[in-house]
Amino acid sequence: ATGSGLDDFTIRFVEPQLREGEEEGPYRPWEVDGRRFQGTDGWWDSGDEKLTPGTYVAIEASAPGRAPARMPRLLVETAPSRDPLVLPLGSGGTIRGVVHTDTGEPVVGAIIGWRFANSAGPGQTEPSEDPGAPKSASDGSFELTLVPSGNLVLSIEAPRRPAFDDGPFEVRAGAAVMRKIILPK
Repeated sequence: ATGSGLDDFTIRFVEPQLREGEEEGPYRPWEVDGRRFQGTDGWWDSGDEKLTPGTYVAIEASAPGRAPARMPRLLVETAPSRDPLVLPLGSGGTIRGVVHTDTGEPVVGAIIGWRFANSAGPGQTEPSEDPGAPKSASDGSFELTLVPSGNLVLSIEAPRRPAFDDGPFEVRAGAAVMRKIILPK
């Protein structure tokens, strides 16, 4: 909000939004945990990462206490512009909800992930691949905090139920959204 650089943040290379005929760049080493930067006043670079010119990557920035931000489509160039890419990290919103069966029973242990409605990311396109993904409680309730603003979709994976997507719906910074999710058989 102030435009000041952060001194503790993480950058991940993630799946980019590609147009027909475009190629995804290699980004596997930064895909899962990313790289943490500290004491850099918000500056970072890809270092000696082997990025292929002419391919596309996406980057996600995250920091403690802030919602993540993403640049969904970046061209890898041999002589890029010297202008910095700025990813503002805001306060984010909250998604609260409950997961029930079609007969009204609470679903316990459903894994909840989110993504932007217009892309496969950011967020968890496969919630079960994230060991820290939130799960529904004994009453079926869940809460996701520090979710970025925008049109989002929830991905729900529950025992003995097919994977289910809920949304899209809008999340606003500083606001809470309530969702009631009824899982089909």
